[in-house]
Amino acid sequence: MYDKEASLLEEQEKVPINPELEGISREEMGLEPFKCTEIRSSLMGILVYISEEIIVVVLGLEAKGKYSGIDIPNPKKSP
Repeated sequence: MYDKEASLLEEQEKVPINPELEGISREEMGLEPFKCTEIRSSLMGILVYISEEIIVVVLGLEAKGKYSGIDIPNPKKSP
């Protein structure tokens, strides 16, 4: 899972390696800009990114709402 927190961690890991990178943008660090939360993986060496946008298009649904980060109580009993 690649979210805002993971992107900030990625930036923070680069700074100790090269202190000159502190305070500059992700693009200047050589990192991709953070666009949205996505699932990142690789399949036979090919990078695969799955975002909400892709899921919405594949399922033919409307993207609405926002996950607040609060766990669903008793997820197996949720409607």
